[in-house]
Amino acid sequence: MSAKTKDKSAGEDSEIKINIEKAGAGSENAADDSKSKDTKEKVKAKKDSKKKDKYKEELKAQKEKYMRLLAEYDNYRKRSSREIHDILCTANENLVKEILPIFDNLDLATEHREKTTTLEEYVKGIALIEDQLRDILLRAGLKHIEAVGQPFDPNLHEAILQMESEDHDSGIVINETQKGYLFSEKVIRHSKVIVSK
Repeated sequence: MSAKTKDKSAGEDSEIKINIEKAGAGSENAADDSKSKDTKEKVKAKKDSKKKDKYKEELKAQKEKYMRLLAEYDNYRKRSSREIHDILCTANENLVKEILPIFDNLDLATEHREKTTTLEEYVKGIALIEDQLRDILLRAGLKHIEAVGQPFDPNLHEAILQMESEDHDSGIVINETQKGYLFSEKVIRHSKVIVSK
């Protein structure tokens, strides 16, 4: 072999060595790239897992807060209902206590009627009891609806009849057949009235 052939063959060998080294380095770089991708994915997965855990904790805290608020509202509703019931019972109790003396007076009037009292005294006694009851109901908030001589108002009156009247204009209440009442400014019974045509 000649020297040129040896140099050429030595050059080819060194070229092959360089290509092999490059290929080895390339595969090492690919392995390093693969490792760094795996590491990045693991870091990202860890961050995502931490975020999920954080959100789960926040959701759990919100649910607990919601449940506490719901329980507080339910307790408030029950307490308010009990308080309203107690107020109504107390108000009714007070009214009944005020009416009891009227029952006592009616009992006395009945006893006296069976004994020797005149009709005039009996009627006078019943009128006193009626006044006593009216005073109690007025203090409780009951008011009589003034109807006769007033313009007909369907919010206060219930017309049961219309009549011709020379003394009144059309639409005026000329007679009341049953009294109407307001309780705390609310109509609890309409006046039954006769209205002029």
